[in-house]
Amino acid sequence: MKPVALITDFGTADHYAGVMKSVIKTTAPGVDVIDITHGVKPFSIVNAQFILDVSYPYISPDGVVAVVVDPGVGSGRAILIARAGGRVLVMPDNGIISAVIDRIDEVYEADTMAYTHVSTTFHGRDIFAPLTVKLASGARCADLGRPVTTFKTRPYPGYTVSSNEIASQILHIDHFGNCVTSIPVETFFTSSAQVFTVVKKDLALPTVTCATYTDLYNDQAGLLPGSSGYIELSMNQQSPASRYGIDIEDEVVIRYE
Repeated sequence: MKPVALITDFGTADHYAGVMKSVIKTTAPGVDVIDITHGVKPFSIVNAQFILDVSYPYISPDGVVAVVVDPGVGSGRAILIARAGGRVLVMPDNGIISAVIDRIDEVYEADTMAYTHVSTTFHGRDIFAPLTVKLASGARCADLGRPVTTFKTRPYPGYTVSSNEIASQILHIDHFGNCVTSIPVETFFTSSAQVFTVVKKDLALPTVTCATYTDLYNDQAGLLPGSSGYIELSMNQQSPASRYGIDIEDEVVIRYE
């Protein structure tokens, strides 16, 4: 039995994540289910892409990854099954796949007609869970759908460099309020600049570069190399997201002198 990893925007206040896991475990009691997160920002394809991208290298090489961030649930959107070496990914056809497209070998559109008594609002329980169990139990992708070469894509947010600034997007805000930008660490720290300002609408925030959170004084904001490989806007034991009203998918600019 292959291990299963889950990425959803279900949260933990409702029953959705627990019920989906219960369906998986009831159908396949021996399967190992890993919760990567159920805290993706609701409906955010960008945040789902980030979580999938940074989690992917640490997921079992023969694992099944189910990504259920599905604002089009119940509509005519397809469900994709993608093979990437020994891993298999299951996700809505809404662009999430673009985050790992360079790792994908084959893509299939799942045959959802095989599932009956399906709620129009809870495909995680009624389609994704049983489909994931079949894949974890060894079913071939080709047995569960038809191969496709066209599907929805959404470019993974990048960054733009000009003479004295880098424009980026916020990919993620963690539990502590650190704001993960779309700027790779290796790109940013090649600069010899010393003075930085983070700019978004109604905000011009002076910042410093630092290696750790403890390098920052009280109320000081810093730009540091995050563990995910991207630059983070951080504070020492404070949330810059809450303090300065920064959210996932916000456009931010780092200006330097």
